[in-house]
Amino acid sequence: MMKIQKHITSELKRNLEQNHRVYRHPIFIEKKSRPIQKDDGTWHTNGWALFKKVFGNVAEYMAGEDFEAGQTRADERLRFFIRYMPDIKNEIKEDFRIVFRDRVYNIENINNINFRNEELEITCTERSLTDASS
Repeated sequence: MMKIQKHITSELKRNLEQNHRVYRHPIFIEKKSRPIQKDDGTWHTNGWALFKKVFGNVAEYMAGEDFEAGQTRADERLRFFIRYMPDIKNEIKEDFRIVFRDRVYNIENINNINFRNEELEITCTERSLTDASS
């Protein structure tokens, strides 16, 4: 009986934390622009354009550092919690990125939490390469 009550209590706490999340951080979701062919036959890309500005909750996921081919790669991984947006969930995640506090994060995974269509968890990584010899 005690195990069931403990499980229900932990599940209830988890649901309360999720449902009472405060969306206070401005998050800019950018979408990759498609290349445009000019009249002279050359291609031009505009880079990234603002898709939506949303407010969300941010949590640190995992920080790590790898040594790769003479360079150190520092990864900062964050989880962004935003309200459900079907127009980003059904798109290709490589076409989107997140700008948060003037830093750019590549989207790794988009999770519709508990399939409720209420909240998305977006796992992102910021990668910076620095020379290991300096």
